[in-house]
Amino acid sequence: MENFLIIFLVLVSYTYMFVEASSSNSSSSGLNKNDSTTICDQYSRVCGPNGNCDEAKTCVCLDGFTPKSPTDYAYYLNFTQGCVRNKPLNCSTDVFVRYSSLKEPSGGYSLSNQQDCMGKCKSNCSCMAYNVILGGCKLWNGDLFDVRLVKQGGQDLYIRMAVSEEQEKSGGRKHGRKEGAVVGIVVGSTIVISMIIIASWYMLRKKTASK
Repeated sequence: MENFLIIFLVLVSYTYMFVEASSSNSSSSGLNKNDSTTICDQYSRVCGPNGNCDEAKTCVCLDGFTPKSPTDYAYYLNFTQGCVRNKPLNCSTDVFVRYSSLKEPSGGYSLSNQQDCMGKCKSNCSCMAYNVILGGCKLWNGDLFDVRLVKQGGQDLYIRMAVSEEQEKSGGRKHGRKEGAVVGIVVGSTIVISMIIIASWYMLRKKTASK
């Protein structure tokens, strides 16, 4: 019985320390989810190039991109290096993928009296994204900064992608990847193991008492 209780307490302590460490890293990098002020508003470019600050105040990569530094993303919650493309572009065959409900990136430039926004952007290999505005287009060259998923008032943003990446996205991939899955796995596993230990202890105790 004592051995079972010791194992149980060790598992609980381990889970507590793991969650506390994750919370501490989040606070030290300025990404405290309990902060009443939206992190996206507090810090410019907090998610780095091609990063998306989502509703959970968490930085994630846009579809078609992956963290430039996976270690910083996963363990230190440092997103300033942002995201890089999964697949290289080919100017002549690239396509534009629509992302909905986004706050437009910072920077960019407007073109008035333009109807073919996609054609205008596609003809310039440096143009990475566009959206349609009243009376024309808005275009962005290079990396995209300060992209943000919003509940209301968001716009459609068309981002240049490799044609193979667009085909994968149309197959049903979701925006971004939820960070913090490691914490959930550890906590869930600990609960299951703890239940098994308690059940085993109860059965052993019952069997001993019946003798």
